[in-house]
Amino acid sequence: MVLLLGPADGTEKMRTYVWSDGGEGEQSVRLRIIDRLLIPYETLGLARRLLTNSIGWSSVARIDLLRAHSQDIVDALLGFARGPEEGRQEEEFGAKMLSATQKDQIDMLLNSAPLEDEDPEGHRDFLKNVCRARLTAVSTVLALADSVLPLARDERPVDREGREAPGVEEVEHAASRDHSSSAAKEQLQLSNIAFAATVFAGHHAKFDKLGVSSGANTVMVAALKYAASGYTVGIYDIDVHFAGGSQDIAFRWNKNNSENDSKNNASGPRRGKVYLSDVYAAFFDKTVMGVRDIARHERAVKFGSASRQAGRELDGHLFFDHWPEDFTDEALTSNTHDTITHFRDTLKVDIVFVFLGLDAAKGDLFSAQVTPRGFEAACALLREQLSGASIPCVFALGGGYRVTPEAGCEDTDDVGTTSVFGKCIQGALKGLCTATAC
Repeated sequence: MVLLLGPADGTEKMRTYVWSDGGEGEQSVRLRIIDRLLIPYETLGLARRLLTNSIGWSSVARIDLLRAHSQDIVDALLGFARGPEEGRQEEEFGAKMLSATQKDQIDMLLNSAPLEDEDPEGHRDFLKNVCRARLTAVSTVLALADSVLPLARDERPVDREGREAPGVEEVEHAASRDHSSSAAKEQLQLSNIAFAATVFAGHHAKFDKLGVSSGANTVMVAALKYAASGYTVGIYDIDVHFAGGSQDIAFRWNKNNSENDSKNNASGPRRGKVYLSDVYAAFFDKTVMGVRDIARHERAVKFGSASRQAGRELDGHLFFDHWPEDFTDEALTSNTHDTITHFRDTLKVDIVFVFLGLDAAKGDLFSAQVTPRGFEAACALLREQLSGASIPCVFALGGGYRVTPEAGCEDTDDVGTTSVFGKCIQGALKGLCTATAC
């Protein structure tokens, strides 16, 4: 078994759509660090790139985006990504963006974008690249997921509320649920673990509202594609911030499908559910206009108070309650074990998506205490337990902001591998693909 990686051409593919001046300049640095650290694993045959031409911002199917996001959000993201040079009226899509999310939501997506009134052309190009980067991340996760658990092509239309349109024949439904198909079996024998080295996977983005530095919610777009085909999906979020966007989309999807099952007496094709496990559910990101402030989240979930117990289950979702400074290697390992057990034995999920946030690292911005060994142990546990149960898993890169080499290493060519982020992603990669495991 090998670790499957995407995009195929790594840094260069993403750098095309990742800004370096203003905004989150650490993005291109993060990708260079990952590329450098992957060399020994690829040399030993423990990891390989996903060789496909299907990865790219323009390859994302509109139907996939519409399951997770409103039509206004999707129109805006696609419109800004295309830009006026492709015959699109950008102002039309900009108006939809403003009406759907309000101006402060755009500011959160752009974080510290060039001011539009000072440099309107630069602002449009900046926004185009931001949206393309987010859509490229979606395309990458979708391609990796399809490589570890292939799906039949799904062309069902979706209404404006993000629900599957009723009365549509689903002739491919049975084929997409055939876990014993030769294609799926062949892929799983090769690899059932994949890692998407992209920009932030956007777990703050809700169905009808963007979040800080979040365009499309990459993981939820992929998760709902599988749920629409009848799979039960688990999402494990270990980023230091509360995955409020993922929670919103998951609750909405499960509620809509439960209501549809009741109306149809469960006679139609089965829709899978999506379950979220969040180790920082007691916290939320109050980022507005690029200013970060982590505060106590009084109601960690839509229903129910935020207790100080180690973890709690709500409608199948698993929420853990941690202050960042109390979140140690031991806590991460314990929560990971509980999550895997819950997903595998209770919910019997078919595929797991992991939002791998390295901003939970000791020495990053948010006072969490996870070390490189902690990330290694958690990722190794995920790999061993999920692979042992033949459950495919796709990791999507989340936060992680300390990318500057440590003092004394600035004159080396390590591109940041000695930084907090570099050491922690190295630990994660070691846990995902070791000589004994592969």
